Amino acid sequence: MHTLNRRLDSGDHHLRISHELATLNESLQALAYAARGAQAPMVRRRRTG
Repeated sequence: MHTLNRRLDSGDHHLRISHELATLNESLQALAYAARGAQAPMVRRRRTG
């Protein structure tokens, strides 16, 4: 049971890291567009909760 709980906790951390990386990627893309002097495309994001 302890091992299962540890794996579930680890999965939660991976999900959180994945979300943070996606957010960072969007921010970097917006900065790249701004540096080029262009406006970033408007993208509708899914709400994940």
